[in-house]
Amino acid sequence: MKLLWCVTGASHRLAETVEAFAEAGVEVDVVFSTAGADVARQVGLHEKICSLASSVFPETDVGVSPALVTQLGGYDRIVVLPCTANTVAKLRFGIADTLITNIISQALKKNKPVTVLPTDAVSLVESPWRGGTTPIHCRDIDVENAQTLKHLGEVTVVDSPADALR
Repeated sequence: MKLLWCVTGASHRLAETVEAFAEAGVEVDVVFSTAGADVARQVGLHEKICSLASSVFPETDVGVSPALVTQLGGYDRIVVLPCTANTVAKLRFGIADTLITNIISQALKKNKPVTVLPTDAVSLVESPWRGGTTPIHCRDIDVENAQTLKHLGEVTVVDSPADALR
């Protein structure tokens, strides 16, 4: 199975996701949003993520509408793990103004499976950050967006990285 892994600017569950990819041994290319690359560096996971990938596409290098969107047929599935509340909101309302939201929009138009792991799916999460954790009180609208996205059925919404890689 070949996956296109989209990394957004979420630190919550990123380490768990990297571990799941390392254990799964799937073939993967990685797309970094600008914030995704920054966060991955800040939490010390950028190099590890890149080491798991056959190819890496940073938004800062390829822009929001690269030729990559025409090559989605080469992937069995697009996964956004973890997926920020901002990206979930854009997916809910069909906004495609970033590299990752554009990829997802085009994938759905081509009937390519898309799987997301929302970071803000419950009211309170404990997120790892700089050697410790920080409580994140998710806004009601963000929890609602995650639930609505799940019920819309266009994308598969999962509760863990392991669920996404099955």
